[in-house]
Amino acid sequence: MLKYVLLLAFVGYAAASICPGGQSQCPGTETCCELSSGGYGCCKFTKATCCSDHEHCCPENYKCDLSNGTCASGIPLNDGSLHILPMAKQLDALPYVMTDQDKAVAAAGNHHKGAPRRHQHP
Repeated sequence: MLKYVLLLAFVGYAAASICPGGQSQCPGTETCCELSSGGYGCCKFTKATCCSDHEHCCPENYKCDLSNGTCASGIPLNDGSLHILPMAKQLDALPYVMTDQDKAVAAAGNHHKGAPRRHQHP
């Protein structure tokens, strides 16, 4: 029984994504995207496409259609149309404070290899 509890606890854990500049982070595999303020927001999609309005994002391999507020897939469906989804709003990223281990890695010239970046803002 304990073995299954530990397995579930491990499977439920997701590393944070450290945004460029090392000042903010996004939970799990969300993607960091730059906000119009110059800070970062988090998108709920892994490897998201950050939209040029710096407020929205789309899933990986989708293009932002700002005029319609949608995301369009780059791969046509059987009838030639594109799969369309609503854009997602970015959520504010969380502050990131480097741990002693992170500082040691940075001092050694290595880079943090966290989960994919995320962004989304209300």
